[in-house]
Amino acid sequence: MAGNQLPYIFFVKKGYPSTSKEVIGASPNEVIKLSSKLFSNFRQGSKDAPVIGPAMDWSTAHFKPGTVDAGAGDVTSATIFKDDGAASTLPYDTLNSVGISDLSSIAIDSFPYLRLGFNTEDNTFLTAGQLRNWHVLYNPAPDLAINPIKGQTLVANQRLTAGTDLQFGFAIENISAFDMGEFKVHYWYVDADGERIEDAWVTYPSAASGEVIFDSVTFSSQGLSGRYVCYMSVNPMGADWHREQYQFNNNAFLAISIDADRKNPLLDVTFDGVHILNGDIVSPLPEIVMELKDENPVLLMDDTMTFDVFLTDPSRVERRIPFYSNGQEVMFFEPATSAQNKARITYQPKAALKDGTYKLRVMGRDASGNESGDEAYTIEFEVINKSSVTHVVNYPNPFSTSTRFVFTLTGAILPDVFTIQIMTVTGKVVREITKDELGTIHIGRNMSDYAWDGRDEYGDRLANGVYFYRVIMKVNGEAIDRRETSADQYFRKEFGKMYLFR
Repeated sequence: MAGNQLPYIFFVKKGYPSTSKEVIGASPNEVIKLSSKLFSNFRQGSKDAPVIGPAMDWSTAHFKPGTVDAGAGDVTSATIFKDDGAASTLPYDTLNSVGISDLSSIAIDSFPYLRLGFNTEDNTFLTAGQLRNWHVLYNPAPDLAINPIKGQTLVANQRLTAGTDLQFGFAIENISAFDMGEFKVHYWYVDADGERIEDAWVTYPSAASGEVIFDSVTFSSQGLSGRYVCYMSVNPMGADWHREQYQFNNNAFLAISIDADRKNPLLDVTFDGVHILNGDIVSPLPEIVMELKDENPVLLMDDTMTFDVFLTDPSRVERRIPFYSNGQEVMFFEPATSAQNKARITYQPKAALKDGTYKLRVMGRDASGNESGDEAYTIEFEVINKSSVTHVVNYPNPFSTSTRFVFTLTGAILPDVFTIQIMTVTGKVVREITKDELGTIHIGRNMSDYAWDGRDEYGDRLANGVYFYRVIMKVNGEAIDRRETSADQYFRKEFGKMYLFR
């Protein structure tokens, strides 16, 4: 195998075996050469060099011809052409022998490129003149390139949630040995039909040789859904274009998908912290809290347009409740400010509502316009300004493990005294339940947080049987009027009866 590693050159002119030559190196790293003369009937020939540039400024061009004979009959020349990089090519100078051409007078803005052409002719011996060397001295333009390896904000076919800020950008690297001055970057994105949605321009002051710049722009995706393509063009051709070596490495694009926001937000309404039933009694000065929660963590509900609130009074006239009236706040709005995306409004009438039946109608919507439901949330409630209370009924009754106390309050003021006394049939009080034990109470329908477990003041279990109870309730030191209900038939002289069976 070692012999196969040796450098090797073979040459032959087709049809002339006697012209064959070969050179074999003695070691794998040896540099070998082979030269041979080619004979033809051609009297002249030419050679073009690759395009040179773009340049920031031109210096000199150098030309050195050679010969394979004494030079008799050889005619050689090198022509320098100015090139604008488009369609215009103009001769600038011709060197007929070893020489140097001064290029500094070439207008660099008009002709950032040069072309070299070599011509040779020999009518005497038909031996072509040789090109020993030619070269151009100039300062090249820098070169910027998009380099995703050094950084990017999105990946191909990434899926985004509607409303997510669309951050797009790739790292830009100056891959040349020359500094770049001020340049611009164009960002834009289009939909599936190729329609441009939005674009942005960013100007960078400079990019030193080897410097990597990573930045991005932010586009809004609110209201968008489907497939989109993001584009980026560094130092694009145009009026503000700055000359650089190559343009092919200045452009990038990326396909992404945006998922539409189609889920409905959830609406919750409470009166004085309680979810009421249709027809329930509420305070004449209720604190009505309407809360809307949406699953989208990006499109926050931060505008009062989120809610529509209407109130129908006892005369059956419906009016929209404004957020402000005559410069005064009517409803307090709390915008969503976190990923929980929960907005809230609080409404409490400035004056007590009159007696009668009202209807509240609420519609909520998220930032994408999705409604909280096909129909508005609607509930009727009753207002009674006079303080009164129904008989306090224990439920369940009979009971074995525990029983709670159910009652309805009207008016605007909660009782300051609320005590339930439980007695034996002989009238002995075995348990007294205070207002603090009963838990939170409110105007309207109540069921106590507290559940009596059939034990006396000392925690001992009471025997099975019948027990009586009575309620002591006062507002501002005065007894509360009793409100008549169908439950009154179960009370005698304000005493209720309960049955304990374990």
